[in-house]
Amino acid sequence: MSRTNWVKGFAREHTFISVPFFLDAYTKRWKKSIGFVFSKVMVVYENKISTSYRTEEDLKRLDKFLLKLVKNTKKVEKILNTIQKNRILLINYSENLAKKDLSNLSLIELKKEYQAFFSLSLKFWDYHSMGYYLAEPILNLSESKEKNKLVTQIEEIRKDMPYIRCEKIVLDKLFLEISKKTNILFELLFYLTPKELLRLFSNSKVVEKLSTIADKRRTFTVFFYTAKSSKIFVGETAKLELNKKIGSKIQTNQKEIFGTIASQGIVDGEVFLVTGKHTLQNILKDSIVVIEKMMPEDIVFIKNAKGVICEEGGLGSHAAILCREYKIPCIVGVKNVFSYLKSKDNIILDATKGKISLK
Repeated sequence: MSRTNWVKGFAREHTFISVPFFLDAYTKRWKKSIGFVFSKVMVVYENKISTSYRTEEDLKRLDKFLLKLVKNTKKVEKILNTIQKNRILLINYSENLAKKDLSNLSLIELKKEYQAFFSLSLKFWDYHSMGYYLAEPILNLSESKEKNKLVTQIEEIRKDMPYIRCEKIVLDKLFLEISKKTNILFELLFYLTPKELLRLFSNSKVVEKLSTIADKRRTFTVFFYTAKSSKIFVGETAKLELNKKIGSKIQTNQKEIFGTIASQGIVDGEVFLVTGKHTLQNILKDSIVVIEKMMPEDIVFIKNAKGVICEEGGLGSHAAILCREYKIPCIVGVKNVFSYLKSKDNIILDATKGKISLK
């Protein structure tokens, strides 16, 4: 029996609790909403970064599916409209909850609020990620009014990917009150799955057990989902399981590296390595800046760059915030990037996929 070939995909900042939402969508619910599911998906969760792995076979099936799907522009338009609709529902709910005083709500009332968020999250993830996969085949369509309309829709969706922002608004408020009423630590609530959270609402006796489970997940976790089952491994067991599944068979392409999308866009150009503060003033216009981490004052030198790659940082980092403000494509959290790239390398920075490719 041949061993599965895993292909490393996106590395993004997520809360632990959001991972089951999109894994369930990819392996189960997409069959109804999209018409395609992955046979298996794996996610490694470490330091609040989720790194996804899909099989080579599944990705080939996905490519064929997308080529066929984009020929049906009405269906694609319907998917994109649904993505936009669900995004707006989630944004409206989170903004309304932000205005509420939850301190006087009972645990049952807090459960209802979480169930509302749970329901909206399911709808959101049932379509959201397909927007990423559809972008490239849509751009490759022959020029037409239909294509231009779809491109406009894709661009509108890409302007704002709201889940992490909405999730933070909702869960920070809800978990603060849930923590008070159940005596489980606030930070541990973020390491429970949605189903475990619902158990917590209905059975106070599981607090100690769930606290222990959540605490173990804070270091290193591997999610392994298929259409029929879902498993979560933690700590040393997770590392052993990852090695067992991947071993030496993981596909790596030395011409591609990945990080967390901080500001969307696709650009190509020459690399400029920032090796110290003294090199900032020498940044060439239209270069792609590679920097360890970015401080607010650095934007004076970086604002004319084509793109930015940061070795450190997440979605809330200075680089992410400033690049979104100045509309500079940016990828952050690219570990060991200085080992992969050197000045004057010609690269493609694809901040819609979190990918950097040598040309």
